[in-house]
Amino acid sequence: MRLILFLILISAGCSKPVVEMQYPTPSGKIVFAVEVVQYAFGGPLEGKNGYYFYLNHSPSLSVFEYRDNSIVEWNSVGSIETTAILKKLDTIEFEDFELSIELQNTNLKRREIALRNGSPALEIATADGAEYRIIFNYKDIEFDSQMWNPRPQINLNAPYNKKIEKLRSVIELFAETYGHATFGI
Repeated sequence: MRLILFLILISAGCSKPVVEMQYPTPSGKIVFAVEVVQYAFGGPLEGKNGYYFYLNHSPSLSVFEYRDNSIVEWNSVGSIETTAILKKLDTIEFEDFELSIELQNTNLKRREIALRNGSPALEIATADGAEYRIIFNYKDIEFDSQMWNPRPQINLNAPYNKKIEKLRSVIELFAETYGHATFGI
């Protein structure tokens, strides 16, 4: 009898319950975001796509994941943990800069160092992936950079450039925060 009822439900289109998640409306200001602008083989994306960290006055961070301008995931970080994160941001002492210019100059510096040492200079080339936009708005800092596959370039050049190293530290801090908020531990 149960099998017959199950088959009737499947044939009626009732095999998957439809659950519409209700997420809170983002409040506060975007303090950090990693946005996917376009995919190499998929073209430009419309609306918000990526991870957005909102800081409100309590203080607490809310993390919203967007796909096609719709919220698909939300997590919140309590005020005690948010305060600790803000203190870590203060110790990083981030300065606004133009990432593409710093990467270009640092790549030249790395090549010169390798040439002097008689060793090959490591180069990174990516033929696919995505174009990302990294936003960091904290206190009087308004960093906004857009480039294809930035992580390998950032990681390769961070040991040679303090500004890039600080950017990597900010990214790692928010990636860790998102992980803990998502895992709940």
